[in-house]
Amino acid sequence: MTSVDVPWKVRSALLAILTDDFVARVCCRLPSRKNIVLHITGTFTSTTRTIDIVAKWFQHPGITNEVQVLLDAYTRRISVPCVIGSTSHVLLLQHIPGQNLCDLITQNPESQYGILLGEWLAKYHEAFQRGDHPDTVLLKGDARIRNFIHDGQHIIGVDFEECIFGHYMKDLASTCASILDTNPLFTPGKFSLCRLLLEKYLDTRGMDSPTSLVQDIKPYLLQTLRDTAIRRRNPPALVKCINQYEVGELDF
Repeated sequence: MTSVDVPWKVRSALLAILTDDFVARVCCRLPSRKNIVLHITGTFTSTTRTIDIVAKWFQHPGITNEVQVLLDAYTRRISVPCVIGSTSHVLLLQHIPGQNLCDLITQNPESQYGILLGEWLAKYHEAFQRGDHPDTVLLKGDARIRNFIHDGQHIIGVDFEECIFGHYMKDLASTCASILDTNPLFTPGKFSLCRLLLEKYLDTRGMDSPTSLVQDIKPYLLQTLRDTAIRRRNPPALVKCINQYEVGELDF
């Protein structure tokens, strides 16, 4: 079934979902803080068809939540990977070719990325809005830009195990914070990118003016930035930028 070193739990999932007709040829580990995530390329011996998949081996509870959100999002035409199948601990997904959005924005914060992010988040929140309450949505959870892939034209969201219902600004704050807190920190170009994100989000959902949102999001953004600083053991450069943003020396 496999000709490369694939962890036994993942190998069992491949066997259960793809059958022993599938032979793994290449297996590479992908970055992940919480789980074991593998990019596997293989072939079906009966047809010689080659496929690329991502296998996510969960190291904690959360697979049921992620599978259901991905299936619902895909059905509602949100840009997410297609679910191939799952077992109790392993999720197999369509591999999305492209570049991690964090790398792209760090290299060059082009305006298109802010527009694409704002549109993606708006469509996702609109699809998972709770009843008649536009402020309460199914949050992506970890909405940092490392969890988006750019395929050359569109962005695709990945990693949905932390989804919970909450105020939509929490996701916006997470995404904007991750733009600002990566080097170089808090540049005018990154603030501009965040503003474009907010404007596109509001336009897509038909909500309030961007000027209002820039003010309303500030408490959420400050809290997210402070949490990140604590997690990184309060690097002085980041703490200084957060303080400058709080008093208005740095702003959108």
